[in-house]
Amino acid sequence: MARIVYEETGVGAVTITDRGKVLAFIGIGDDHHLAGTPITSLQTIEASVGGGVLASVYSRSSASHLCAPI
Repeated sequence: MARIVYEETGVGAVTITDRGKVLAFIGIGDDHHLAGTPITSLQTIEASVGGGVLASVYSRSSASHLCAPI
């Protein structure tokens, strides 16, 4: 699922979590955001604490970043 979202959206990275650990990750940072490891990204932690689903989008083609609840 993470790969599909990554390929179809053009974002810099996609992660799927269970609010405590990374279940799947693809894209920028895949050398250290490994499946089974605790969540370390501030944006992902904030989303899990808030109880919502968050799209945190990094563009592959620029340094732009957007966080938005979905």
